Amino acid sequence: MKIVHIAHYFLEEYGYQDTLLPVTHAQLGHEVTVISTQQGAGAYYFKVNPELLAQKKPYYYKGCNIIRLPLKQKVNYRFARYKGLYECLTEESPDLIFFHEIPYLNYIDIIKYVKRFHCKLFVDFHCDYINSGKSVFSHFFLHKIFYRFILSMVNKYVDLYYGITPGTITFIKKMYKIPVNKIKLLPLGGVVDDDIFVTKDFVRAKMRQELGILDSDKLIVTAGKIDRKKNTHNLIAAVDSLKNPFVHLAIIGTFEENYYKEFESIITYNQTIHVLGWKSPEEINQYFLASDIACFPGEQSALWQQAICCGLPLLCRYWAGEGTEYLDRGGNVQFLYDGSIIEIRKNIEKLLIHNTEKLQSMREVASTNGTYYFSYANIAQSIVDDFEKHKEDIC
Repeated sequence: MKIVHIAHYFLEEYGYQDTLLPVTHAQLGHEVTVISTQQGAGAYYFKVNPELLAQKKPYYYKGCNIIRLPLKQKVNYRFARYKGLYECLTEESPDLIFFHEIPYLNYIDIIKYVKRFHCKLFVDFHCDYINSGKSVFSHFFLHKIFYRFILSMVNKYVDLYYGITPGTITFIKKMYKIPVNKIKLLPLGGVVDDDIFVTKDFVRAKMRQELGILDSDKLIVTAGKIDRKKNTHNLIAAVDSLKNPFVHLAIIGTFEENYYKEFESIITYNQTIHVLGWKSPEEINQYFLASDIACFPGEQSALWQQAICCGLPLLCRYWAGEGTEYLDRGGNVQFLYDGSIIEIRKNIEKLLIHNTEKLQSMREVASTNGTYYFSYANIAQSIVDDFEKHKEDIC
């Protein structure tokens, strides 16, 4: 099958869904092309090294043909439109177009192609009430008026809509009035090399040696972009308040400017808190395998699912109305309900010090049910299965 992913956030070596889904589809044996943006557009939106996105000619990345198109105008990414998108789709001739939500003005070319060639079109959404529609302008103008109007015009040409969380599904049903029978949950997932699991004991010993901690020590890990919304300051304070030399915290990721200064003094004197900086997805997996539990006391991140795929128990924030229960595949998750220092500390003490049997049970569920459910191989295959169910329909 020929699949074209239109992914505005396609960044090599980053563990985003927009990158991992196309790569996994290619690994499953499908012919995959990714259409994304060129240098300038990517640097403007993502604030990354523009050389990463500088390719103006098609090239291959992990089995995917990557085509980066210029923009018709350099505006906010929500209103961007790719130059030559229709012609590119015509040349690629896909069986399935998987559109990664933004920017919506690309529907002009996508629907033009779908109407003419009757291929299947799947669209996914990442928005919810936590990360979208917070201001009056965004809530009413962008989502309830502008985006809803666009989606009402294209709805009959879209075969299936995906939401990455139950909260996303609630958001798009209410904001965009999308028919419920056309929406399906497609969770974010994780990618773990099977070879790592074979050598997991070696990886655990190696990473712990690098950190200077014993095999018997307890290691908590948190990762991602570290800012106030992730509530990392409360996690640091909770670990510091334990005053336990056998409980360690590894922090992976880049800190928001000035945020680090708020707890720099704690990190300086507390030798059980390890700030590791940015790491590649492969390195993050290694630290996950070396840890006893992953703690995410703030806003959601794709690394929650990645941690589960590595067999880690999860201590994470519960978001009322967002359907975070789906992360719990039978006992692998302990939820935090306010993310306070006291709550985080109590749960760390309960799981890592007083009730290690419970922690082991959580790990077993994560390593079986969790790893299977959130594996990108299974998630990517579910998209192919959905295509097979819809391919007989006429757009």
